[in-house]
Amino acid sequence: MVACLLTVEMITKMCIQGLVAPSTNQDLNQLIKKQIAAKSMGVNVDSSSRRNRAYFQQSWNCFDAFMVFCLWASIILQCFEIRAEWSELDEEQKFFKTAGWLSVLRCPRPLILIRVFRAVLKLQLPPARVNAIFQRSTHQIYNVSVFLLFFMSLYGLLGVQFFGDELNYHCAEKSANDSNLLKSNLAIPDAYCDP
Repeated sequence: MVACLLTVEMITKMCIQGLVAPSTNQDLNQLIKKQIAAKSMGVNVDSSSRRNRAYFQQSWNCFDAFMVFCLWASIILQCFEIRAEWSELDEEQKFFKTAGWLSVLRCPRPLILIRVFRAVLKLQLPPARVNAIFQRSTHQIYNVSVFLLFFMSLYGLLGVQFFGDELNYHCAEKSANDSNLLKSNLAIPDAYCDP
């Protein structure tokens, strides 16, 4: 549903602004329609330089197009995975064992929240003021990031040292074949076993 809405919005913006080159139709009626549509979608129409820029000349539009591509790729990949789980064909299951790396296309999905925050938190400050705020806060952001990375690394190392050895051994049934061990052969609930 979200992918469909974002796709419709992206196509509408492409039609209004032009794909790579700015649209050159300067008829008065079309200009008024474009301004009304742009205002309803939240596009800034005050400056003529921004209004006459094409869709892929604006960085936020490129980000939106990338997000829509990742959403559709994720949906298509999920459909194929569901089909592979339901089917009993070995070819499809082998395909997902060898091409499982395609699930990397799902990684950017949480970045769609940036788009939501951008829509909700529109900065009404002048660009010079925003740049000054970012310049003043970069040192603090750097310090907090280093602090978090240090403690995450420290606790990660301590966790591996304290608890890393606990998961090396699993109890298996005595009738299990050692050369072909399956999940069904493991003793559930798992308990600590001597080597």
